[in-house]
Amino acid sequence: MSSPASPTAARIGTPAATAAPGGATALGSASVVPGSAGATMLGSASAAPGSAGATTLGPAGGTAFFTRPSALTRAAGTLADRAGTLSTMDTEVAATALPAGAFGGVPESAALHQRYAESLGTVRDRLRAGRQGLTGLADGLRGSATGYRAADTDAATGYRSLLAGESSGSASFDQLIAANRDKVAAALTSEQDTLATLRAAQRARSQESFFQRLFDGGHDLSDEIDSAQSRVDLYRSILDDNRKILDFDPAGNGRIVELIGDLDAGTHDVGVLVPGTFANLDNYSGLYERAKSFVDADPTGGLAMVTWQDGDFPPNLVDAASASWSQDLSPRLASFSHQLRGAIDSSAAAGNDVQVTVAGHSYGGAVVGLAEHDGLDADRVLSIESAGMGHDVWSPADLHDTRPDVQHYSMTAPGDPIGYVQGVQLGNLGHGADPDTFPGTVDLATGNYPDGTELHGVSAHSDVFTYHSDAWWNMYGVFTGGAVTTVTP
Repeated sequence: MSSPASPTAARIGTPAATAAPGGATALGSASVVPGSAGATMLGSASAAPGSAGATTLGPAGGTAFFTRPSALTRAAGTLADRAGTLSTMDTEVAATALPAGAFGGVPESAALHQRYAESLGTVRDRLRAGRQGLTGLADGLRGSATGYRAADTDAATGYRSLLAGESSGSASFDQLIAANRDKVAAALTSEQDTLATLRAAQRARSQESFFQRLFDGGHDLSDEIDSAQSRVDLYRSILDDNRKILDFDPAGNGRIVELIGDLDAGTHDVGVLVPGTFANLDNYSGLYERAKSFVDADPTGGLAMVTWQDGDFPPNLVDAASASWSQDLSPRLASFSHQLRGAIDSSAAAGNDVQVTVAGHSYGGAVVGLAEHDGLDADRVLSIESAGMGHDVWSPADLHDTRPDVQHYSMTAPGDPIGYVQGVQLGNLGHGADPDTFPGTVDLATGNYPDGTELHGVSAHSDVFTYHSDAWWNMYGVFTGGAVTTVTP
């Protein structure tokens, strides 16, 4: 997604060092000026005068601060909105200018007109000054938030060098996570600028008359604003929650690969979840929540999940008929599977005989199947409401022998329309064999919703991920190597 260059931002606050375990110094703990939005002070347990949401912890008289960058960026957004309101008011005041003869033709008329024009000018000058001040403050808060996030990255790097075992489990993955954190921080700044520009344009358009909107060639920007807002929310969550991003590119529909959980001494299973048609960064949070639900459900902490959305997926159902998308994605997925295996083998989980499950939902099932043809490294493969086993994959002989003993599982809810295209292929349209009947595949039951009603029809295509539904439990069983329920013959 393209966006204008961000303005030069004023930095509020400076980083300060804090004590780390063992007397070491961790880099990048941010300090903030008293009174700044969202500040929390480390000191005595009393509120700092004038600080929005600020509290003090620890010994009385402490002078270190902790700031939530998301609070700064939200405050910046509020100030930018208010600046936009002042800009609109300026435009409205300018529209009240009167022609020279508005006060009549008596000698005093010219003086009255001059006073009126001067009053308008004074009001407009004050509105413009207020707008510039608010814009400057918003830019400063954004710059401060960016600085704090950069400091957080430095701190994380410092702690990783001091505390053994406090990492994702793989040195190479840790390097990727640190590098992609910087990319996400830059993308957040850019997307916030895009969002502010879109909102300003939408406000300006709302002031136009019907006929102006009809002929100016513009259009409603609500969809673009929603898209930008969803990305801003995603980037903030990644940075604020220190999420582990293994690959990231915000361009176009976007690419992202995320590790949920850790590769550590307690890890015994790793799942990879590949989405289907319509997948892009705007709706990535849904894929993340699906994967996270499995990690959170494992009481042993032995399951980690990876969301793999590392490329362009079909944007609509018509394009989803083509194999070209899966042909582009599958080699990258196969390559990543070997990178993942290497990270596991170099982590504290090495020696645990970690089982890797790669699961594809809808079009993602065709991506996974074709990745098997390209040498996917997996112990288990799960097809979820899958479009097929992959273009030109009709039998086990069409799959790579990287892991000839791979276990295959599949589920398709009754009444899901995707069943009509499974096993159908014509030219470069279609995705190979029906995964439910593929030789050696365990056909899993989708069963019922948690309330006991059957998973059936169009809605079941996505509702199989409903938390604690029978289908969800079957997926969990595959990811963890546990019990599953099969289709009754």
